[in-house]
Amino acid sequence: MVARNLFTVNRTLTTVKQSSKYASVVIRNHSVWTQERVIKSPFKDIQIPNCTLYEYIWQNLDKWPERTASVCAVTGRGYTYEQAFKLSNRFAANLRTKFKIQDGDAVAVMLPNVPDYPLVSLGILEAGGVITSINPIYTAHEVQRQLKLSAAKMIVTLPEIVPTIKEALKLAQLDIPIVVVKTNDSPVPEGTALFNELSEDIHANKSILKQVRRTADDVCFLPYSSGTTGLPKGVELTHRNIIANCEQINEPIIAMHKETTATHQDVVMGALPFFHIYAATVLMFHKMSVGAKLVALAKFHPDAFLSCIEKQKTNVLMVAPPLILLMASHPAATAKTLESIDVVCNGAAPLAGSDVERLMRRMQRDIDFRQGYGLTETSPTLTVTPKGLVRYEATGPPVANTEMRIVDSDLNNLGPNETGEILVRGPQVMRGYKDNPEANKETLLEGGWFRTGDLGVADEDGILVIADRLKELIKVKGFQVPPAELESVLREHPSVNDAAVIGVPHQTKGESPKAFVVLKNGHKCTPQQLSEFVNEKVAAYKHVDDITFIESVPKSAAGKILRRVLRDQKVRPQFNRLCLSACFREKSVWTSDKVVISASKDVDVPSLTVDQYLFRNLDKWATKTAVICGHTNRQYTYEEVYKKSRILAANLRRKFKIKDGDTVAVLLPNAPEYPIITFGILAAGDEIQRQILLSSTTLIITNEDLVPTVKEALKLAEKDFPIISLNDKSTPEGTVSFKELVEDNNVDTSILKEVNRRDDDVAFLPYSSGTTGLPKGVQLTNRNIVANCEQQNTDFRQYEYTTESHQDSTLVVLPMFHSYGLSICMLHKMSVGLKLVTLPKFQPDMFLNTLLAHRLELMYLAPPMVMFLGAYPQVTAKHLEHVTAVTSGAAPLPSADIQRLFEKAQREIQFCQGYGLTETSPLVSLTPFGEKVYEDVGYSLPNMHCRIVDGEMNNLGPGEVGELLLKGPNVMKGYLKNPKANSEVFVDGDWLRTGDLAKINENGLITIADRLKELIKVKGYQVPPAELENVLKEHPAVLDAAVVGVPDQATGERPRGFIVLKPEAKASDKDIIEFVSKRVAPYKKINEITFLKEIPKNPSGKILRKTLKEEYCK
Repeated sequence: MVARNLFTVNRTLTTVKQSSKYASVVIRNHSVWTQERVIKSPFKDIQIPNCTLYEYIWQNLDKWPERTASVCAVTGRGYTYEQAFKLSNRFAANLRTKFKIQDGDAVAVMLPNVPDYPLVSLGILEAGGVITSINPIYTAHEVQRQLKLSAAKMIVTLPEIVPTIKEALKLAQLDIPIVVVKTNDSPVPEGTALFNELSEDIHANKSILKQVRRTADDVCFLPYSSGTTGLPKGVELTHRNIIANCEQINEPIIAMHKETTATHQDVVMGALPFFHIYAATVLMFHKMSVGAKLVALAKFHPDAFLSCIEKQKTNVLMVAPPLILLMASHPAATAKTLESIDVVCNGAAPLAGSDVERLMRRMQRDIDFRQGYGLTETSPTLTVTPKGLVRYEATGPPVANTEMRIVDSDLNNLGPNETGEILVRGPQVMRGYKDNPEANKETLLEGGWFRTGDLGVADEDGILVIADRLKELIKVKGFQVPPAELESVLREHPSVNDAAVIGVPHQTKGESPKAFVVLKNGHKCTPQQLSEFVNEKVAAYKHVDDITFIESVPKSAAGKILRRVLRDQKVRPQFNRLCLSACFREKSVWTSDKVVISASKDVDVPSLTVDQYLFRNLDKWATKTAVICGHTNRQYTYEEVYKKSRILAANLRRKFKIKDGDTVAVLLPNAPEYPIITFGILAAGDEIQRQILLSSTTLIITNEDLVPTVKEALKLAEKDFPIISLNDKSTPEGTVSFKELVEDNNVDTSILKEVNRRDDDVAFLPYSSGTTGLPKGVQLTNRNIVANCEQQNTDFRQYEYTTESHQDSTLVVLPMFHSYGLSICMLHKMSVGLKLVTLPKFQPDMFLNTLLAHRLELMYLAPPMVMFLGAYPQVTAKHLEHVTAVTSGAAPLPSADIQRLFEKAQREIQFCQGYGLTETSPLVSLTPFGEKVYEDVGYSLPNMHCRIVDGEMNNLGPGEVGELLLKGPNVMKGYLKNPKANSEVFVDGDWLRTGDLAKINENGLITIADRLKELIKVKGYQVPPAELENVLKEHPAVLDAAVVGVPDQATGERPRGFIVLKPEAKASDKDIIEFVSKRVAPYKKINEITFLKEIPKNPSGKILRKTLKEEYCK
C-alpha cells in the first residue's frame, strides 16, 4: 500500500481582508493577472503525487478501515472502507484471470448510483483497465455507439438493464462479457457473470495483479462528452488528471470537507449520477480519498432525496441547479429537514444569486455556499469560490496549478471585466479526445491551452463569472445576448420556479429570445406580465416578448439546460422528473395485490359529450386551420367546422328525423369533411358506427365513389334508408348532397336544444373482433373518449400548446374509421387546436409530397409506414426535417426499424410506441416524451390499472409474462347486444381481458409479447410469433416478416415464416433458416420460409395471420 506521507504538500497561504461583500480571499503575493493578460491561480502551486488513482484513494486506508465507505440511501446496504478495498481487489484479480482484461482495456460501467459503483470502478483501475461510464437510461442505440467507440472489452450493469445491453451488442455486432451487480432478489440474467461472486471470491489469484504496469500518465477514465462541438467524444482522462483535481480541491481555503477522525466523518449525498464527471471525481473519487461516507441515491425522487438528507444527517451536498431549486421550493424542504447541511456546492451550470438566496431563506440561516466551474475535459474542476466569498453569481478563481485566459473571437487576450471565451491550462486538462484528431485540433491549442467553448468574465482578482456557452449566444440585430442572463432575470420573478431561454429566427432581428418558464405550484402569471417584468430590467435588444409555460425545463444529467431539446422538440415536457439519477420511475406502481397503477397523477374527466369537449376552447383558435387535405388543399377553420357541423346536425334532426341514440353509419376515406360529419352526428344526438345489419343503422354518409357499394349492401341487408353523399361533381341518384346540407344557412339550429345526451351515453360504435370470434359492436361512450383525450394531456403530451403565434400540425394518414385514427389523430388533436393534414389513402408519392408541402411536427403511424420511411429510397432528411415526434401503434415495432428511420432523418427523432385496443378508446399506454424505450409500449396512462394474470386468473408479478387485464375510464361500456362476449371479456367486476400477452417491469414499463390466441404451441412450449418476426427482421436482407403456426404431427404445431425481401436484396430460405436457428431455442426454430411481395395487414398495421393460414397453409 502506498503511504500518504509520500504525497504531502505544504501550502503557504496569504489571506487578506476584502470589502463587506466577502470576508476573505486567498491570493498570491502578486497580481493574478500577468502582463500578457493571463490569469494565474491565487493559490501556490502544489505537487501532484506520481501514482495511480487507486493507489491514491487507498493510501490512507489504515486510518479509517471500519468507517462506512458507501451505503445505499434507501436500503442501508453498504461497505466499510476495508470491505470495499478487499472486494474491489478480488474483483480486479478476477478481471485479469477470468476475463483476460489487460492494461489499457476499456471496461464499460452502466450503473445507477449504487454503493457498489466505487468498488467496480476501483477494481477496474487496479486490474489495469480504463473505466468508460455509460448513462444507465441510455437506449440500445446509444449504448452500442459508446461500446464501439471505446472498444470496451466487457460491461458491468444491473440485471434490469441487461436486455438493453444485449440489444446494443446485437446492433454493434459485439460479443463481450456482461457482469451484473445484484442489489435485490431479481434473478441473474442468463449468460451473465455476477459481480457479487467475483468480488467475494476468496480464492481469487491476486498475485496476477503484479503484472499490471500502469502509470500516472496512463488513461484511467473515458467518459463521453459532446465537448464544444459535435457528437459525443471519448475524453481521455489520466490518473494524473484526476489526482491533480483531487489535490487541487484539497486546498484548505476552498476545501469543503473536514478531516475524518475517530469522532467525525463527513456524510456526502450521492444524488448526482456517478457516470458523470462531476460526481465521479468530486463526489466519489475525491471523497473516498479523504475517508468520507458516500450515500448513494439510485432512484431520484424529491421526497426520497430530502428524507435521506435528514435521516443520514448529510453535511456536504455537491449538487446541480435543479436540486438547489428543489430545496428552495419543495414543501418538504424545511429548515429542520436541511439542518444537518454545513456546505452546499453547485456545479455543472451557473446559478443566479436570487436562487441561492431563496435556499438560504428556506434554511433560515446562512450556510457555506460554494460554486464551481469545470468540464468533463478538465476532470472537471477549474474554479471554485473560496470560503467567505459571498458572490453567488461567481464561480471563483482558478484552482492551484491552473491558468486561464479570456479571449476574443481572434483568440486575443482580453483584460479584467471583459467578456470572451474561456481558455484554460493545467494538470487536470485531458490528454485529448480518443481517436479524434480533428476535435483535438479544434480544442487543444498551442502551448497546452484548452478552449472551453464557454463565455466568461473575470474581475481584477481573477474571480470568474460564467456568461454562457459560446454557441448558445442569441444574435439580435448584431448584439450578442447570453440566455443565462435572461434566465437569471426571469427567475427573480416571485412566481417563477425555473426558466430557459433560446434564440429563435426572426424576420427583422435575425434572432429573438424565446423564454420557457416553469411557474411555482399555485402561482399564476401571464406571459405579458413576465415580459414586462424582464423588459424593465434589460436593454431593448434583450427584450423577451415570446414566453411559453412548460411543466419542466429539460436538462442533462448534470443539470445543464438542453437547449437543443427546446429547439428541436418544441419543448414538449420531458417525463415529469429531474434528470439527475432518475434511472427509474419515481414511485412504486405495484400494489400488494400485484395490481399495477399508473405512476402519473389521476386526471379529472369532464362530464361533457365529445362535441362539447372538442369545442370548449373554440374561441382560442377559431380562425386557425382545423383540417386540410394534403392532396387537394381543401380546408376548413375551426370556426367553419363548428358552424357546418351544427348546420348538419340540425338538418339530421329536421330532414332525416334523427333522434337521440340513433345510429348513423359513416363510410368514408380520410377527408377534411370527416370531422364535420363526426361532430354533426354527435351534436344531433346520434352514435357513429360502420356496420349496417348489427347496429340498426338509420342513415349512412359516404362519398360518390362508394355509393354503388352502399346500395348493393342495402340490397343484401334488405334495408332502405337515406344516403348522404360527399360529391365533387353531380349528386348520385337517390342520395342527398352533403354540401347542400352543411351550407344550408336557413336551417333553424334551435332544434338541437332537444338533444339530451349525457357523458355516459354511447357516442361511437366501431366494430372489432376483440379477443374472440366475429366482429362485435364496441360501445364507446362520450366519457370513454373524453377520458382518453384527457389522459394524453399529461406527462404524455406530445404537442406544443396552440397559441396566437404557434400551431402544431399532425399528419392523419391512418384511417379515421379506425379508433387509432379517429380518437388519437382526429378527436384528441382537434381538442387541443392542432392542424390536421389528411390523406385519403397511403400512396408513396402523395405521402412524401405532403411531408414536403406541410410543416408537420407530429406523425402518428402504423408499423408499415414507419418501415416505409426507413427503407424507401426516395425518403430523405428533408422529408423529416420538421418532425419532432413519431408515434407508432397498433402493433409492436422492433428497434432495428426505428434506427433505420433515424438514419433517414440523420438525427434522433422522439419516437414513441403506444398500446391500445378499440375497446379502450383506444390508448392504454405510451412512451412518455423524452424517454427512449423503443421495444416497449411505455407506461400506463393516468387513471389506468393493469394486471398480468396466468391461465387461472391469478395475478403475476414484475417481469412475468401473462395476459394483460385493464381497468379505467376509457374502457368500453361493452359489446352491443352480446352478453356472451361481455361475460368472456369482463372478469372480476370491470376488468377487461385484452387477449394480449405482456409483462410489466417493476417500474411499470409494459412490453407486449403477443396475442394470446396467436401463440404457437410447440411440444407444449408457447412460441410468440412476434419474437420470431423480430429475429427475422434483423436479417440484413429482410424488409418485413410474419410467422404463423401450422399443424405438425410430431410437435403439435411448428412455426412457418413469411418473408418480404428488401429491394435488390438476395437471400435463400436456407440462409434465413440458419440465421434464425442461431438466435433462438431449438423448439422455436423455423424450418419453412415462403417469400412474398408483401405481408397482408389490416389498415392499422396488424398482421392478418388468418389470411396467411388460409392462402398458404392448407
